[in-house]
Formats: sequence, C-alpha cells, structure tokens
Amino acid sequence: MLLALELGRLRDRVLSDLNAAYDYYADTRTAWTIVEGAIAAGQKVVVRNVTTGTLTTEAALVDKIRGYIAE
Repeated sequence: MLLALELGRLRDRVLSDLNAAYDYYADTRTAWTIVEGAIAAGQKVVVRNVTTGTLTTEAALVDKIRGYIAE
C-alpha cells in the first residue's frame, strides 16, 4: 500500500513537471511569435545583455527567433 501511494505521488509530480515544461515552451513560442510580428511590422528593437554587453538588434533577432523556437 505504501509503494502504491509513493508511486501515485511520483506520477503526480512528473505530470506536473511535464505540464510546467510544456507551458514554458508554449509561452516562450508565443512571446517569440509576438516579437517576430512586431519586427515584421517595422518595430525597432535593441536588446543589451547586461552581463556580456552584447547588443542585439531586430535584424539579428529575426535570424535567431526560429532557432530559439526550434530549440
């Protein structure tokens, strides 16, 4: 009986983690799609990575979006 209870808890945790991972993927994909649409509409974008100092413009970002979604 104890093993069955523990297996049920494990199943619930795994399903919850899988749902959270898929939600993250779906939300991220939606966000990139919104950014891609804004850039296609002419919106200018400049993102500075404060850690590395790298500047990314909309031109570079467009090239990265599809890879980010696929990965």
